[in-house]
Amino acid sequence: MTEGPEWRSPTLHRQIQRGLNATALTVRVEPDLRRFDAQLLNGLRGIDSLNVPVVPYGTGFEERLRALLAGIEIPVRVVPDLDDFDARIRAHRPPDVTVRANVDVDSDRLTRSLARLGGIAGRVGGALGGLLRLGAIGIAAAAAAQGAGRRADAGPSAPDPGVRDTG
Repeated sequence: MTEGPEWRSPTLHRQIQRGLNATALTVRVEPDLRRFDAQLLNGLRGIDSLNVPVVPYGTGFEERLRALLAGIEIPVRVVPDLDDFDARIRAHRPPDVTVRANVDVDSDRLTRSLARLGGIAGRVGGALGGLLRLGAIGIAAAAAAQGAGRRADAGPSAPDPGVRDTG
């Protein structure tokens, strides 16, 4: 194209504009996204902070949250502040309390109860003594039977250490 007076004429400019307005033009665009993610992340790294206005939709939020958390146990570690606990306990003044006590103690009843307990303990001790004697007799009998069995089975290869061979 040459730059001349006909190219700059207002009439020609209007004719081109009318032709473009009357023409439907479709342009297909295929973006090259191969490096888009990397370039976007690199660009976002340089941003220190970003303010994004948010308007929460809170209708029913608390009810939904309670329903979701119902029955869930969440362990929470608690460290109590006991710095001046002793001083606060000592500073607390409890109200005066009057307690009526019956001082007429039935000492005979206590004596009878202790005597019964002594009798029961004596009978239990006697029964345990009898069991110990029976156990001692049983152990002695088992030892004797074991010793007798060893001697009966003893041959030249297994002599009893307390028996000498006189033969």
